[in-house]
Amino acid sequence: MNISKSFTVVVGFLFLSGCMVGNKIDTEITPIGESYSPTRKVDIYFGEFHEERKYEQIAFLRVRGKQRSRTPKLIERIKLKAQSLGADAVINLETTREIRREGSLALSLIDNFSTSDDPHYQPYEYDEYNALVLTGVAIKYIDE
Repeated sequence: MNISKSFTVVVGFLFLSGCMVGNKIDTEITPIGESYSPTRKVDIYFGEFHEERKYEQIAFLRVRGKQRSRTPKLIERIKLKAQSLGADAVINLETTREIRREGSLALSLIDNFSTSDDPHYQPYEYDEYNALVLTGVAIKYIDE
């Protein structure tokens, strides 16, 4: 292997070694309606929505926290995502918990290419934790 290829491999490994898995807040957006221009204010409604106003569902939102994430931080994240979609509110907001794994991407990749036939082989172990998850539906009020 020439020097430039070796250098590329080493730099790539160093880059990946800094990448962590499971240590950031994840946001999933599933569009289920039209998209609109961003809004400035989004109301949050936990549980069932009993407003008389008519509305259109525009997206299902799911925010999964990192280790020790708190509800207010995740609510702020879900509000920002809803604003970017042009939502007026997030309804039916629910909190749950989910087991997440945290660790190094580089070490997990090395583990995937390692062989369990090696008597010294020990699989890479992730740290597991119980993450907070918020889900809700972003809506746009319909003016009649």
